[in-house]
Amino acid sequence: MNIVAGRATFKDGPPKLYAYVHKEVTSAAARLDQFLSRNGVAIDERVTVISDDGGEFAKTIEGSKLARGRILDWFHIAMKFRAAQRFPCLGAT
Repeated sequence: MNIVAGRATFKDGPPKLYAYVHKEVTSAAARLDQFLSRNGVAIDERVTVISDDGGEFAKTIEGSKLARGRILDWFHIAMKFRAAQRFPCLGAT
């Protein structure tokens, strides 16, 4: 089961939780847009999403009318650096 979950932080008001079962929604992008609009995000506003590097959620952001930017979170950036450190470049001394 593939569950997408997150926490949205807004300028005004408390954070809100967001979750769905990936296979149970017809359009993940529309689901995200509905969640954002229900929580006061206007159509002319743009939202930046901080997330892991999950491919399905990246497609959701690309299809969204409200969520325009996606930033990889610091934990997952660090994990990519750790993986790169394990395999030094060929030819490096």
